[in-house]
Amino acid sequence: MVSKFTRKDFLEALFADYYKEHRGFILVKSLKRGDPKTSTRYFPNIEILAKEHYGEERDVYFGICPRERMKAEKEHIHYLVALWADLDIGEEGHEDKKKFFEGPQQAAKAIRSFTRAPSIIVESGRGAHLYWLLKQVEEVRDVEKIEGLLAKISEHLNCDTDISLDTTLRLPETLNTKVPGKQVACEVKFINTNFRYSLQDFEDLGRRLVFAAPPQAPPPPARPSIPPPAAPSFSPAAPAAQAQVASSAHAEVEPPMDDSLVLDETIIDELVDDMSMTSVVADFPLEEGEIEPPEPVSAPGYVEPPAERRPPTPPVVTTSSTAIAVTSSVLERLSASRSIVEVSLLGSNVPVNGVLAWCQNGLIGIESDNYLYTIPISSVSFIKSRVD
Repeated sequence: MVSKFTRKDFLEALFADYYKEHRGFILVKSLKRGDPKTSTRYFPNIEILAKEHYGEERDVYFGICPRERMKAEKEHIHYLVALWADLDIGEEGHEDKKKFFEGPQQAAKAIRSFTRAPSIIVESGRGAHLYWLLKQVEEVRDVEKIEGLLAKISEHLNCDTDISLDTTLRLPETLNTKVPGKQVACEVKFINTNFRYSLQDFEDLGRRLVFAAPPQAPPPPARPSIPPPAAPSFSPAAPAAQAQVASSAHAEVEPPMDDSLVLDETIIDELVDDMSMTSVVADFPLEEGEIEPPEPVSAPGYVEPPAERRPPTPPVVTTSSTAIAVTSSVLERLSASRSIVEVSLLGSNVPVNGVLAWCQNGLIGIESDNYLYTIPISSVSFIKSRVD
C-alpha cells in the first residue's frame, strides 16, 4: 500500500486548529548516527515544515505539543492538540527494550481492538505511532493528569516508551536509520480527522487487553454450548437485521469492547501488509487455542415473518463490528439505486450528504459537490435515506 497521505496532510491534521488561534512553534530535532550533535529548529507554521527536506543519513523527530516560545523545555508547552502512543514492533532496532509485539500482526490486532480508534496511524519504520485528535485544542492546566492519560493509553497498548508531555516522535517522510544499512521510511498510513475525542474519553478505558500468545497454548477445547441470551426486544422496523445482530453478539470469542469509534479492519489489514520490517499475511487466522465462533442461530422468541409481511428496509442503519454483514447488504441495495443519503459519523457533528455511489470491502463512497468521500462503514453512526 503506497501512502496517500503527505507530511502536510499529517501536520494540518495535528496543528491546523492550533494555528487558527495561536502563534507558536513546532519543535524539530534531527541527528546523524554517531554524531553527538543534535540540530534543534523551531518552525512557525505548517507550510515551511511540510516542505523541509532532510538528508537520508538523519533521524528527524518533531514535538507533538507546540511551543509558545522557541524553547524545548516542558514549561513552554501551553496547549495540547492530540494524545499519542508509540508501539515498538520486532527485535530489530529495539534491542534495549522489552519486546511485546513480535510482528505487525500482533500490533495491528491490539490497535483495532483498542477502545478508541486512532485518528492517525504512522508507520515509523520499525513500529507504529498512533495519534488521537482532540475535539478542540486543550489548554495545559494539569501536566500530571495529561501524562497520566498518556501512560494509561501506553499501558493498554503495551508500549514500552517513556511518557512525557515534551515527547518527540518521528516526522513523516523521513528515514529511520537505527539499523545501519537498513534505512526504512517513516510514512503516514491513515488519517481520519472525524475521529476526535475529549480528554474524558480516555479516563476510563476498561481493563487492559493482552494479545501476546502464551509460550505454550493449550489444545483447542471442544466447542462449548452457548447459554441462551435474554430475550431481546425487537423494533418492528427491522426485526430481521436485529435478530441477526443479536444472534451473533453472544457468539463473540474475545471480550466486548467499550462503545467507541471502530477503525475499519481493511485499513489495519493494509497497514499490516505494508509494514516494512517483514512480510505478513493480511488477515488474522485463529490463534492456537481459540474457539471458532459457532454458526449464527435464531434469537429465541423471534419468528421470521413471511416475505410479503416483512417491513421495508429501515431508513436508519446502525453499524457495529457485529453488524457489518447486515449493514453491507443494505448499503449494497442503496448504492445499486444510487440513493441520496445523509451519513452521520461517530465523533463528528457534521453529516455528509450525497449520492451513495458504492459499497465495497467495508467502505462506502459518497459523491457530493464534485467530491468523492471514502468512509469506513464502522465509523458511521447512522445512514438516513428516503423510503419510497
